[in-house]
Amino acid sequence: MIKVKNKEHSINLIKQMGLNSMPQSVLDKTDPEGIENFFKKNPAKEYVVRDIFSPMGKYKFVSGLEECLEYVSTIKADRFCVSVSFRTIPGRILLGDIYVKDNMVSLSASKDSSANHRNIYDNPQIMLNCELFDDRLWDVPGFEKLIDYINRFNLYDIVVEFAIFSSKVGIKRENVLIIELRSDY
Repeated sequence: MIKVKNKEHSINLIKQMGLNSMPQSVLDKTDPEGIENFFKKNPAKEYVVRDIFSPMGKYKFVSGLEECLEYVSTIKADRFCVSVSFRTIPGRILLGDIYVKDNMVSLSASKDSSANHRNIYDNPQIMLNCELFDDRLWDVPGFEKLIDYINRFNLYDIVVEFAIFSSKVGIKRENVLIIELRSDY
């Protein structure tokens, strides 16, 4: 079983396991050159800057380097995460989290394009706790791709935050995007 200590550990595990994600990096606000290099290497319409130390930590969507630097100057911690945002990518089929253990599946998800990993729990379109062979799971858009991905990377007994797209996205150019892995935080 994979144990994830915090967001930074999750980011490192995603990289180590070769999972598909958006470009992201843990940076230090005392290293402006490192921050600038991330933005140069990863041009995008939108980025998300996140607190890596607290569950449900602060985050902000920014359009570029200057806005990022302004925002990180207001946070206490020196270290933070910057990720290319997937919010502006068209063709998102499903967003949510899934936990698979043995033949049991817990899935909270939404097909709504305005959903995010903070608001899907308030009123999820899809909330299933059932056996893997339950037909309701297989009717969920993108579920087959998701469960294939979980099997391929052995992502059992861990909460997987994901997004599924109709086109191939992320650093590995796949339909399934892994946002975060959670266990103990």
